[in-house]
Amino acid sequence: MIKKPNVLEDIKRLIFPDQNDQLWIRGEHKSLIENFIAKPKLATARDLYNFIQKSHEKERVFTFMDDLRLYEETLIKILPEQRDHYLHSASVYLLGLAIYNSCTRIRDAVKIDRYSTDSDSKKKSFLFRWSLSACLHDIAYPLELTLKSFNKYSTKLHEIHQDNFSFVTIDRDLYERLNLLPKIKPEELELPGFEKKDTALGLISNRLVNNGTGCSRISYDTLLHIIDKYFESNLKNGKIDHGAFSAIVLLNRLHDLYVKNKWQTEGFYVEVVDAATAIFLHNSYRFSILKQLFGNGIYKYNSPSPLGYLLFLCDSLCEWLRGKSRDAHHFGINVQDNIIKYKAPKKVKKNIEEARLLFDNRIEVDVIYQ
Repeated sequence: MIKKPNVLEDIKRLIFPDQNDQLWIRGEHKSLIENFIAKPKLATARDLYNFIQKSHEKERVFTFMDDLRLYEETLIKILPEQRDHYLHSASVYLLGLAIYNSCTRIRDAVKIDRYSTDSDSKKKSFLFRWSLSACLHDIAYPLELTLKSFNKYSTKLHEIHQDNFSFVTIDRDLYERLNLLPKIKPEELELPGFEKKDTALGLISNRLVNNGTGCSRISYDTLLHIIDKYFESNLKNGKIDHGAFSAIVLLNRLHDLYVKNKWQTEGFYVEVVDAATAIFLHNSYRFSILKQLFGNGIYKYNSPSPLGYLLFLCDSLCEWLRGKSRDAHHFGINVQDNIIKYKAPKKVKKNIEEARLLFDNRIEVDVIYQ
């Protein structure tokens, strides 16, 4: 029986190329990736998530995905708008590995300076940051959709004709508790700008204005004020941005684990914050003033968050395994250095084209719809 070509097989070839393999993933990690590609199901995705958690020695972090799966299995029966994020996040993870392995500009952009001359450390750092951002970027999505649906139904039920009216919202005190992150061993920190950053949004803002590219045109205080107002407006109107809220929840969980387990402090303030910043931007960038502040309407691949650009790119393209007409064999992808060639069904054209408006054309994305 001849196998139908599909996007997951394309991704497999890019992750495990015959030549110029930058990641060199082998052993159990390779086997679990191949298992998911051969049978993209809950069981193979769960095995992959469990391995990722074990390999990075971060217990109680990737368990978010089990919570997400259990909640979505119930929610999808109630809300038809609900889409799968368990298999989707695994697909995003694999596509990111494929693009990293094949695209020089992405690989150079996402590296952290302290690892730039050590290939093993550079690879390990990327895998950790990418595992966090790719696998956990949508953990708050059910919360966003639940709030939206409840308020929409309640407004109709009570015949209220008023824009931005909400019956329920996230408790302000809960948000402030999640946002507050007392500094971990501040006497040991030798990182610029961290001495006063004791909130999740403060750490993200600091990362965005001190990203090493030298192209930021906005101060930390101004950016933090803008992001605070973005959150305040959403909370007031009974909404949340699932990407922004996912980032805060992740930072809060990992902050507590770094304190409890006495893990390396710099790892939190550099790598975890970088991953959380990517998660924060993957949805908020396109729906806020940030795209004007940092990219004049586009998302630059090398700033303000290269990892965030990779997440936005992969999240936008991963439309397979999300419905009956979105089997993997309807999609295809190839990456040749800084050119991405992508095949997709016409049904997803609107979603992808909306995202493409923000793509940086220095990494060309050619799309054929069939």
